[in-house]
This record gives sequence, structure tokens and C-alpha cells, in this order.
Amino acid sequence: MLFPFFSGKNKYEDCVKKYDELFEREVYTITSMPPEFEGGTSSMVHYITKHTHLINYKKINKQGVCSKLRISFVVEENGEVNAVRVIACADTLENTLKIPNFKPAQCNGENVAYKISVPIIICLR
Repeated sequence: MLFPFFSGKNKYEDCVKKYDELFEREVYTITSMPPEFEGGTSSMVHYITKHTHLINYKKINKQGVCSKLRISFVVEENGEVNAVRVIACADTLENTLKIPNFKPAQCNGENVAYKISVPIIICLR
């Protein structure tokens, strides 16, 4: 019996590349192999949340104790993290957040630039 929804292909074999206004360039958002942070996604989120003390809290925390942020960045073809942007309430903030290199994303066997966005909530105590 054949199932019409099964094509026999990896569902991410087709890569998606889009122009990103935040980074003012084309980046991939879907690839056959996404970038990998050493230790996986949970290690990446842990690293980012541990190092967000480098962001100017006073600017993002105007009305309360907790603030929602989105940290977006591009993992380049060589695995280097570039163009880190911290967005809070539609404002892009200056930051000095440094993120270690990744194993780069691949599209059909070639390394490509890939956009990652991580939502986080910062609560001051």
C-alpha cells in the first residue's frame, strides 16, 4: 500500500533562502542540515541566557520586571556567528553578546548562511 503523503524524500531536502530585512541580505531558513551548536539546542539556549547579562537591561525593562527578547543571528558558511541582533519591543538594541561558532548549515552538501532566532524572557530580581 502506498501513502500519498510519503514521498521518500527528507522533508527538508528543499532549501529555503529568503531576503531578511533585519540583516539586509539573503539567508537560509530551511536547509537539508541545519547548523549545530556543540551540545545541541538546549546548550545553545543555556549559553545565550547565561550571557545575556551583557545586554543593557535598563533600556529593555522600562515597564516591569520581566521583558521578552528575541535574539537573532546568522551562522555563516564557515560556522562563525555574525550579525547578532537583540530585539525588544520592536527596538534593536546594541549588545556585546558573543556566541561561539556552530557546525554550519548545509544545503545539498554545501555550507550556507542560516538565520536563527531565539525567543527569551529576562526577569530582573
